[in-house]
Amino acid sequence: MNKPIVKLFTAPFMFPCGPNSECCGPVGQSEEEIKGLKEGLEQALNVNVEVITLTDGKMMREYRDILKVFHSFGWNAVPIIAINGEVVSMGESDIGQLIETLKEKFVTTGSGSL
Repeated sequence: MNKPIVKLFTAPFMFPCGPNSECCGPVGQSEEEIKGLKEGLEQALNVNVEVITLTDGKMMREYRDILKVFHSFGWNAVPIIAINGEVVSMGESDIGQLIETLKEKFVTTGSGSL
């Protein structure tokens, strides 16, 4: 049986207004945070997690609906998690909360066994 695939849309950690700017702070996720989210979800939920960077134009052509979410909600939407093309989480980086959210989603939709 194939494991369900969870798509994790992230943005690289950066300071869009410069590191010492007072208008906004850092946005996106560090490589360590992305790795932790991916591994944590895979281990806890027995799924495969595909990490997709929102700034990868070629890849994002396939995910225009996700881009619309990002453009509508901005940096607060990241990370975005989708299952079967449906956004199930936005802006949540706490691994415990994400696991609970995805467990509920798998149980209510029957998208896979956990």
